[in-house]
Amino acid sequence: FANKKEAHIYNEMIDLYERTEESIKSSARDAGLLVAELVPNPERDKANELLEMAFEKRDTTIAEEIMAENDEDDQKIMDTLNKSIDFYDTQKYQQSKEYSSAAIQYMDRLAEDIQNKDEADMMLTKAFEKRDSMFEENLIEENDNDDMKIMDILNKSIEDFDNNKFTNSIAKSESAMVLMDMIANKDKFRADAEKMLDEAEAALDEALEKDDAGENANLISKASEVFDDAVTAYENEAYTDSIDLSIKVIDMLSVLSTTLPKFYRVRLIPDNRDCLWKISEYNFIYQDKHKWQIIYNKNKEVLKDPENPHLIYPGDLLEIPSIKGETRAKAYDPNKEYPNFKEVTE
Repeated sequence: FANKKEAHIYNEMIDLYERTEESIKSSARDAGLLVAELVPNPERDKANELLEMAFEKRDTTIAEEIMAENDEDDQKIMDTLNKSIDFYDTQKYQQSKEYSSAAIQYMDRLAEDIQNKDEADMMLTKAFEKRDSMFEENLIEENDNDDMKIMDILNKSIEDFDNNKFTNSIAKSESAMVLMDMIANKDKFRADAEKMLDEAEAALDEALEKDDAGENANLISKASEVFDDAVTAYENEAYTDSIDLSIKVIDMLSVLSTTLPKFYRVRLIPDNRDCLWKISEYNFIYQDKHKWQIIYNKNKEVLKDPENPHLIYPGDLLEIPSIKGETRAKAYDPNKEYPNFKEVTE
């Protein structure tokens, strides 16, 4: 250049050219994007829809005071949404949708947590109010054994609440209230348990009295063990457990009071004649046709032909021996319902 002025003018011209060129390229890119927006693209439209939905949800979440603008949660959400916008602008629509969805799910969890938090707070308040009312009714005293059990559960509920484990806190508060109900009804449960123990003991005494031959000794022994467990539960103030065990004793011994027929009179059944194996198979006899010989051996001396077990006649009265300790009495009555042999003996 002839002088510095010419060099300066030249440099300004070059700079203007470069800026003009960049402006043209930028305009072209913008124009290209505008044209692309006019071309149908379902994936792009879905990404845009999710972005709009996420920002609307953010506005609602702030308005409902679930979070505050620019607080820690909002910053996490905006970081995620800005990444979604970046992906959208570079036409990476799948990634944009994933980030928008993640932001929406995060806000849903915030709303759910707030709802659970309110419920957990309400349950804790109700539990402590219930404890206060038990003091007023003299059902418990502060720091007595029952109160310590209650407070142990409530302290765990408070700990869960403070750690944002609201569902767990709710469950523990409910458990504390159930325990308080049980303590409040302790006198009733105690009376019920005493009554059932008396009935179970009476059933045991009756079973022992009737079992002179010791045929049911094994069953009675097992029932006695369960009865001992019922007594232990009562002594430990586990009254509901004691009641359940007493009922089990009564159920175990109930089979001994079930009576099956001791005699069977052979019937005339034209289509299906009585015979020893068929009689043995009846539900109220042995439920097993192979046990017919037991009936035969017991009755063969009274049969018309003692040497022929296949020859029995209508009207023959057969005695049915007890083979598994089952109680048998009276003759079979076709108009009466009987329990099954296996139900009585197993």
